[in-house]
Amino acid sequence: MALVVSFVLVSVPAYANERPVGWEDPSAIDLSRVLMIFVLGPIGLALLIALGAAAPWLIRGEGLGSDPEKTDEWFGGPKGGAGELSGKQDASALESGGASGKY
Repeated sequence: MALVVSFVLVSVPAYANERPVGWEDPSAIDLSRVLMIFVLGPIGLALLIALGAAAPWLIRGEGLGSDPEKTDEWFGGPKGGAGELSGKQDASALESGGASGKY
């Protein structure tokens, strides 16, 4: 019984499709307005978000490209660079790090 009542209550608004007395007929929307809303709007919003994300770099004067003067950083590596790795290693250095898996 509850299913029938809920079906009737949900389907009644679909049958009452007449426009209220005081309302006017809506005018057609031209293609330029549709393109402006659904294409240019999201593109403009994406550009604003990208500009907002890049604004701190631009304000500091860092620019959008990479700086050729900056060198790569090796976090946690030897202080002397990669040249220290090719030198003589002691036994404790050979056993350090990695997944040795000794039980």
